[in-house]
Amino acid sequence: MEVPKDLRNEIYRHFEDEMLGHAPDSIRMLERYSPGAMEGFYRLRKATTEDSSLSKKVRELIIIAVEAALKKEPIGHARIAVDAGATPQEIHDAVALSLWLAGMPAYHAGMKAVQAAEEYLAQRRGGYPDRPVTFIAAAPPGGGWHQTCEQTLRVLKEERLLPVEAQMVTTPGGLKVFEETISERRGDPYTLVAFSPGLTLQILMKGSRYSYADITPIAAVSTDYGALVVPSSSGLADLGALVHALRRDSGAVRVGGGSGPGAMHHGMIAVTAAAAGLAPGAVQYVGGNGVAEVVSALLAGRITVAALGATDVLDELRSGAVRILAVLAERRLPGLFAGVPTAKELGLDVTFPMWRGFYGPPGIPDGVVKFWSDIFTRMCRTSSWAGVLDETGWFPFLLTGDEFRAFLEEDTHRYASTLVPERA
Repeated sequence: MEVPKDLRNEIYRHFEDEMLGHAPDSIRMLERYSPGAMEGFYRLRKATTEDSSLSKKVRELIIIAVEAALKKEPIGHARIAVDAGATPQEIHDAVALSLWLAGMPAYHAGMKAVQAAEEYLAQRRGGYPDRPVTFIAAAPPGGGWHQTCEQTLRVLKEERLLPVEAQMVTTPGGLKVFEETISERRGDPYTLVAFSPGLTLQILMKGSRYSYADITPIAAVSTDYGALVVPSSSGLADLGALVHALRRDSGAVRVGGGSGPGAMHHGMIAVTAAAAGLAPGAVQYVGGNGVAEVVSALLAGRITVAALGATDVLDELRSGAVRILAVLAERRLPGLFAGVPTAKELGLDVTFPMWRGFYGPPGIPDGVVKFWSDIFTRMCRTSSWAGVLDETGWFPFLLTGDEFRAFLEEDTHRYASTLVPERA
């Protein structure tokens, strides 16, 4: 038995609304092994919560008292109770009932809920955020950065994850915006900028005076993977044939991408060429104004190969208009791409994850970074974000804080070592 998609989304939304944006792991386990029990538990819980004569605050206080009596630590429910209007005093009084029902160990467990409520309120009183937040898409509408901002803001609003309004500003000029964010917005916690490996390549190829050490990495929230695409009628049978053609006469192979020279799609074919032992500059790259333009050029025969994201050609792949020679991922991608080999399988040790995420200006307080790490983690666990991944074809990819910073350092070194070795 499988839970229908609409009902599944309804179930996850119910638990996310009730539990601060995160459905419990037990629900995911039930869905995997006992979907009927998952549906039954949902209907039982809904009947005793949404259809209850008790207010949400009273229900949460009762749950806290019961969990304390069971000697559990009801920390999560403390935050939910506070959001429902409960005070630390009321939470304490609910916990105190367990003192004479189940003894001091139960009261001790319940005190963790009181402490959690106090800390949560202190965090909210800290004042951040207390005014609208701006998300900057440093590229024209229609591109990956713009879409990342647009989808993120939509889910944050739908899931009510932010206590303030958020707005998107489109300011084309990726590297210029990056440098201005560092030089002019230091310490500003109300600005987040969308970015991806395209910015990494601009920093390296154009020789910026700044690096990722100068900004505050916030989170990566999704990814796509590079793909080398040809028309179905192409004489290039596979990746090996493409490499052979480039070695024989690289000038005769026109490779197109939806971004300009030195940007992401150019970097994709450059690292592939480097993995094949070719000089990155040997590839004849033709930059376009977006994915649609380069796909049209590919189908019209004006270019030989397109270097794009795998999900950029979903429609053309479904219709049979194009073939993908290889995806630049660690392992084969699911779904429609399951039959497409990776470059690694075909002998080229190259990957190109096209992650999407956000950075902030330098000098942002640690508490603000943690706030956004929590927000994006909760966002990526919602059914709404799962819907975005289904709709766009993006793949799950969540990194935050120090883990994201370490990834960026490794990613930058990888591109530098193949594209501009003197800067590695």
